Amino acid sequence: MPDSENLRASNIHPAITTELAPLFSDIAVVVQQARQQVQQAVNSAMVQCY
Repeated sequence: MPDSENLRASNIHPAITTELAPLFSDIAVVVQQARQQVQQAVNSAMVQCY
């Protein structure tokens, strides 16, 4: 996952990174699910238009 790679590459203290990594991972999952839902809505709207 690119976001977690960026997090590891930054200058954040390792203990904080370890504690926050699960939170960032959960947030990334929620964002991805939202993107999929939006894409499905767009696809449905396009089909209805045609």
